[in-house]
Amino acid sequence: MSPARLTARTRSARPGEPQEHFRESAVGQTAWQGGGDAEGGVPTLEVEGYRAVIRLNRPRHHNRLQPDDVITFGKLLDEVQAARDIRVLLVTGAGPSFCSGYHLGAIGSNAIGKAPDFPGNPMEYAALADRMDALPMPTIAVVNGSLYGGGVELAVSCDFRIGVTPSRMFIPVARFGSQYLLNGMKRLVHRLGLAAAKRILLAGEEFDAEAMLRMGLLDELATRETLWDRALAWSDQIAKQGPLAVRAMKVALNEIARGEFDEEAARARGTALQKTQDAAEGIAAREARRQPVFQGR
Repeated sequence: MSPARLTARTRSARPGEPQEHFRESAVGQTAWQGGGDAEGGVPTLEVEGYRAVIRLNRPRHHNRLQPDDVITFGKLLDEVQAARDIRVLLVTGAGPSFCSGYHLGAIGSNAIGKAPDFPGNPMEYAALADRMDALPMPTIAVVNGSLYGGGVELAVSCDFRIGVTPSRMFIPVARFGSQYLLNGMKRLVHRLGLAAAKRILLAGEEFDAEAMLRMGLLDELATRETLWDRALAWSDQIAKQGPLAVRAMKVALNEIARGEFDEEAARARGTALQKTQDAAEGIAAREARRQPVFQGR
């Protein structure tokens, strides 16, 4: 059964917040109605003012991503990237699990050892995490439950991760005699450290929510009842910042983490920021002792 179509609505903007509009993505809605099945549907996109939410919709199978899901997810990222007013993207799952990665059963036993060439194949799934990592606006994984395999990669590709207790995480790739995604290994080392990456991939350890918090895979733990409130609070805090400055610094910080820092380009971005309307607004707001109202210009 497809969900009711969301209707547009508006409300007065809070201080420092653009006028808000709530809509459901045409891609997500059409795909759910046409491409879903009795066990769930493809990912959907909701946009509310500065905030976008991509939701995975196969709870019966721990929100694994099938080929159709990969294709739709990519189209939703196109929408998010093209939307000028979006300042933060949240990714979450329906039901008790966050994500269990790619549906390996979709490959077929006769394709083992061959380069997949069908739409929505595992290489395209791997590219989703790379695209998430490269999005200009900050991203938050709202980890509503356990995560497995490639679902960990999806979460780690986000800038921030808020989880729930109880939940667990593991990547069983070595149990199947396979190698993990190359960029996924890089991200684990960059963001969690070499020791943690070895425990996850080489030893195949399973971690509970508290251990994920200690190792840095999660930035905060919440209960299931408070998870969404905390996610909205994080997104509100991010949206109060100057969006152009946030985007510029995200590029620089990720380059630094990868050992690819382009200091000249970062300096040029900083110089360009000083000439924006947002920079002038920030100075005016400080002098007037009020909250700035940034427009991203």
